[in-house]
Amino acid sequence: MKKQYIIIVILVGLTAYALYQNSIKSKTASMPNKVEEVMPKIGYKAPDFNLKALDGNTYSLKNMEGKPVIINFWASWCGPCQTEAPELAELYDKYKKNLEIYAVNLTFDDTEEDARAFAEKYGYHFPVLIDDSPNTASLYQVHPIPTTFFVNRKGIIVDELVGITDKNSLEDKFKSLISNN
Repeated sequence: MKKQYIIIVILVGLTAYALYQNSIKSKTASMPNKVEEVMPKIGYKAPDFNLKALDGNTYSLKNMEGKPVIINFWASWCGPCQTEAPELAELYDKYKKNLEIYAVNLTFDDTEEDARAFAEKYGYHFPVLIDDSPNTASLYQVHPIPTTFFVNRKGIIVDELVGITDKNSLEDKFKSLISNN
């Protein structure tokens, strides 16, 4: 009787262990692969968009795969955006062979004329995209501006900056993006 009890306890234990292992495998299999899931967060694929720019061309992230992209959300009336603008322009001129900047103007809360004047004043030589409906800003869950996303060659968001930082830290983010594979 005692042997039967021990065998039953061992069988129940092994069954419970097998069920537990199977449960862990199912949970792991159902977990999203962050690199393939699209979300405006670090470690996830950056959401794609198609926006017309001040130069008349339409730009999208899909067309930039293979080259790092910095997506900067801003408005002409934003004080921190004005502070950051000369640094972005200078760093772009320095690193433009290795990356692209998409400056997404929140035109739904600004004007195209003000965006154009801002880009000319600060010497933007990169595409200035017009988000005249809040679709792209909403897609990226942008609330305070400036907000900047750093997207690597594979389309994955590797860094995010809400607000501004000092020029050296911003340049470090540029360098890190370029070296990130």
